[in-house]
Amino acid sequence: MCIQKLVSNLVLTISLLLAILLLIPLIPVVDQWYQLAIVKSGSMEPSLPVGSIAIYKAQATYSPGEVIAYQVGDGGDSKLVIHRIVAKQTKDNQITYLTQGDATAYLSAQSVFAGQVKGKLMGSIPQVGYALSWFRSREGIGVMIFMLLALLIINELTKLL
Repeated sequence: MCIQKLVSNLVLTISLLLAILLLIPLIPVVDQWYQLAIVKSGSMEPSLPVGSIAIYKAQATYSPGEVIAYQVGDGGDSKLVIHRIVAKQTKDNQITYLTQGDATAYLSAQSVFAGQVKGKLMGSIPQVGYALSWFRSREGIGVMIFMLLALLIINELTKLL
């Protein structure tokens, strides 16, 4: 009876933590909040491996040498890119950045306008992005729903015994 309650509480806690991790990127944020992104390419390896969770935060200014997250494309074709600033340029009061991935030998194809920059990389958590991606998939959501329903059933059954 005590072991069932312990397991039930443990699974519930893990489920809640996973749900929070899944929901954090969906919360509309203001510039003061940290944001998360799953690293999907190896352009910043080894400092930012594929499958990591990148944690970034908006800053007032950005400087060469810093790693930034910026948006490219419009609408459904937009994606987040994380690269290092190689140079900062100002022309006609417009700030642009030249960026490059640490694992690439070439600069990014286009300059990044200041308005495209979402934030500076503050840290990363290796390998967690794989799990987060899976839990966002159809199979992962199904497993989460199944686990929560199983917890509810186990909880009710333990009350009856």
